[in-house]
Amino acid sequence: MEDELDGSECQIFLSHSGQQKLIVEDLFGQLRRILRDRPESTVFFDRSDGSIDYGDNIFDNIAKGIKSCKVGVLVLSPNFLESKWPMIELEGLFERTLEEDPISLYPIFYNTRDINNTLKSEDTIVEQWGETWKTFKEDEEVDVQKWAQYVVQVKEMRGTILKPNETVEMEIYNIAMRVAAMLPESLCAPRPLPPPPSQVFSLLISQTSP
Repeated sequence: MEDELDGSECQIFLSHSGQQKLIVEDLFGQLRRILRDRPESTVFFDRSDGSIDYGDNIFDNIAKGIKSCKVGVLVLSPNFLESKWPMIELEGLFERTLEEDPISLYPIFYNTRDINNTLKSEDTIVEQWGETWKTFKEDEEVDVQKWAQYVVQVKEMRGTILKPNETVEMEIYNIAMRVAAMLPESLCAPRPLPPPPSQVFSLLISQTSP
């Protein structure tokens, strides 16, 4: 892999289940504000232009995004752990962290309070989701123990905890700022950075006031 990206390839990969689509849409929007001089394809989101187009091979596009990205964002939730593509993405992103030019991972823990104890042990993870994971690949056997190990390591990472009904815009903005700051210096956001949503709202109010 090349040491530098040209700015048009995926830099940030957003991995999530379909049930957390609205959260990731908001995160994608904030990242686009922060990385405003970059093409839309620099943030991999399955509803964005240049990530997965109609008729594309989903697996090939995901693999390409994972191969070129510098930061992987994982919206870890019960839905994530039960879903095929997010778990395949988790495997691919974690394998990237083991390469000579490793990427960074940033977890967002969504609605995980009830499964926190399960996530602390590989054995309990395999017991909970192992049989489901085995059905996720048709052409090869899923190494459920390895996947469980990856989940445990994600659980131990520093990230952000989001609770249902508390995904406020300001918190999403703060996450986007942290994620953008993890990019290599040559790919960082242009200065000055866009103001947070609260300041944007205040500015709009002041501009419309008599």
